Amino acid sequence: MQQKSSTYVRQALTQIAFEMGKPISLVEPYIEILEENWYETKEQIKMMKQENFDEFKIPKRIGQLLMEFVQRADDMKQNWQLELTKIISEISDQDQLFKTLEIIFKIISNVIMSPLSQDKQKINICSKTLQNNILKYPSALNYLSKLGWKIEAEFLLVEYKMDNQNDWKEAVEELVNYTQKKSGFNPQKPSVHTSSQNVSITSELAKSEGYDVYSFSQKLEQLHQRRFEIMNQPITNREIKVFIGRKQQSPVQLQQQIQGQEDYEEVQPQKDQQLLKFLQQVAQSLEEQQFASKRKKEYEELLNKPIFCKTDIRVQFPNSMIVQAIFGPLETLQALYDLIKDMLVNSNLEFYLYTSPPPLRMTQKYLKQTFDDLSSVPNGLFYFGVEKQTSEFYLKEEWMKQAKEL
Repeated sequence: MQQKSSTYVRQALTQIAFEMGKPISLVEPYIEILEENWYETKEQIKMMKQENFDEFKIPKRIGQLLMEFVQRADDMKQNWQLELTKIISEISDQDQLFKTLEIIFKIISNVIMSPLSQDKQKINICSKTLQNNILKYPSALNYLSKLGWKIEAEFLLVEYKMDNQNDWKEAVEELVNYTQKKSGFNPQKPSVHTSSQNVSITSELAKSEGYDVYSFSQKLEQLHQRRFEIMNQPITNREIKVFIGRKQQSPVQLQQQIQGQEDYEEVQPQKDQQLLKFLQQVAQSLEEQQFASKRKKEYEELLNKPIFCKTDIRVQFPNSMIVQAIFGPLETLQALYDLIKDMLVNSNLEFYLYTSPPPLRMTQKYLKQTFDDLSSVPNGLFYFGVEKQTSEFYLKEEWMKQAKEL
């Protein structure tokens, strides 16, 4: 099926029909007449007079609405209705339209529900689902691009930022509003889309998952956001300490001795009264929903998971020297690498960090991961390694002087 080009006049009349609750097919003949007579751009339409509309047999009311539309001030805020109408205008087949909207909804809501998951922010463009329902339609890809999605190499990817969450919520709300309008969808009572074999995007997910996915995603997003705010608090003091252990001691014994120091303070979970109150409200509001067991378990695990605003990270050197410092849970391993490099006598020394057991070298790809990603919260232990040991002591003299024997 040949796709119609998305001219300004098509977007305008499609948007007008959408706002008036009328089918797009009602304005399609007038779109074609105006396009055939080269009234396609905003400036060209502004030059039209009533006699032009009379000549083209365009109803007076439609002409008035179109002239009012072109006089609207350009809004810097993203108009998701307009972006959605571009998709509706491009995809005339209703079954395909709802399939495309469903895929867009899933892509957006997956990120909203798991904002810290990098897997949800990267999709292989070789995916047949993506190719047939998104990449095939420029307007669908454009809808996602307005949120920051872009194609790089073999992936469609985005970097989700909490600062942009309102745009993401408005984008997904527009999809929900459209399916409600077209299908009579009630969030509390899922219903089947009556004009096609497809189920409206939200009700289909609700039916398959056993709960109101949009309401759930909103609550989950709020919870993730609050956790993110707590875990992302800046660390103003690394509280760096250096210890000297005995070579015959095992790593476990060295860690136990550090924790036995008089000035040792164990990192405690953050007790945030605002968050606790919010969790109670969420739990109460979700009591009546019919959660699928898998999703219910996922949500309950998240509620019960302790939240830390800092983590205690140690690096053990081959000579049983240990460096201890405080990091934020959402800081990356790169921050630890930079700190250790700055503490070395030879700042040009090529070294690596690894975990054990089993030995796992922290290669370049791990440097971008957070301590939370690496399961190093509320504490973590890494080992310092070099290809060839060249020195008994690697740290600068100033740090060696501060070292405390265990």
